[in-house]
Amino acid sequence: MSKAGEMTIANPGADRDPSPILWGKCPQDELNSKGTGFYVHETFHNRIIVADTSVEGWQMNGTNNDFDAITDTLDGGLSLEVPANDNDDSYAARFGVGQVVLQNQNRLWFEARIQLVNGPADVAVILGFGEEDFVADDAIQANGTAIMDKDFIGWRALTSDQTQMDAITKVDATETVHLNDGQNLVAATWYKFGFFFDGKNKIEYFVDGALAARATVTSTTVAVSTIYGPVIGIKQGASTPIQFLYLNWIRYAAEW
Repeated sequence: MSKAGEMTIANPGADRDPSPILWGKCPQDELNSKGTGFYVHETFHNRIIVADTSVEGWQMNGTNNDFDAITDTLDGGLSLEVPANDNDDSYAARFGVGQVVLQNQNRLWFEARIQLVNGPADVAVILGFGEEDFVADDAIQANGTAIMDKDFIGWRALTSDQTQMDAITKVDATETVHLNDGQNLVAATWYKFGFFFDGKNKIEYFVDGALAARATVTSTTVAVSTIYGPVIGIKQGASTPIQFLYLNWIRYAAEW
């Protein structure tokens, strides 16, 4: 029996912390120390962030994109900024983390804590695992109406949804929505979005430490030969007020 307040696997955890329901069964220490996989918890405290230019260890891209450290929260993070211009965008990504292999027992984990500072507007957001080309300009298509035709697992909001985050998988041009309008991004509010692939044929999606959807996937709904890595991005759909997408922390892991 757990003690009062103890962070058990069934407990969603504190608002600012990674979710025990998602990470309780992840062999975090073994993945790196024994070479059986890859595990990272990134807070950006140990990164050299050159304002408006680059972030050490990450690939950054976009049109009129700006990057900076978050200074108005205790534990910091990364800010992706886009000016008030139609189709301006900003992306951060890393690659070479893991693959989806059906019925092979190798699992994937992902979670990030984000905030859309100015709230619902004519913007699009992506957050999850994507293939390498996702860091290119127009990872989100023109006017924020869709993400590009590349392999992806995670969450996205389109301009047509007014920043409603949907849980999806995508194989090239074929997109499968596993949860429609899973969470609306309210202004200046922190959210945790994550997912877990069980190494067999199930992907579970989480919002703020709670299970939001469970999907059965096949090789037609999730890419099984792609080497994935974390990607986060924001795109202006039209000329709207300047937007900031805050990334407080991001955690991801894969078994090989």
